[in-house]
Amino acid sequence: MAINEFFGEEDQEFYREVAETECKKFLQQRGWSVGKADPKSRFDLFATKDNRFVKFQVKSTKVIKSGNPEFRTGKVTYNSKIIKRTKYEEGDFDFWFFYCGVTGESWVVPYRELRSGSATRMNKKFEKWRVTRTVGRPSP
Repeated sequence: MAINEFFGEEDQEFYREVAETECKKFLQQRGWSVGKADPKSRFDLFATKDNRFVKFQVKSTKVIKSGNPEFRTGKVTYNSKIIKRTKYEEGDFDFWFFYCGVTGESWVVPYRELRSGSATRMNKKFEKWRVTRTVGRPSP
């Protein structure tokens, strides 16, 4: 069930927290130990399993364009005077975790498959990385 169907419309921070929870759940169900990164880090969560360490950048959205969830993939930093948009770089993290609060769908995409930019739509190109499905949306 999509979040907005259950709770109604919420702000973006709410979706961000739910996205992190969904990412943690996805990893823990597969035997990974999960931790939250320092807020100043270039990644949001990290996971360890069998001497492996991976970093995740978690993104959430409630924007649907052309029938597909759209996610901002750039990094925004700000203080009280300046908003700065930058791109993530190779090595900042290993995987993107995308969560759509409208459809309840999520994707785990390797960084190398989707470089940082301004926005990305989860179209057919990303089907192989979809990890949750929503009733009414076709499976690949």
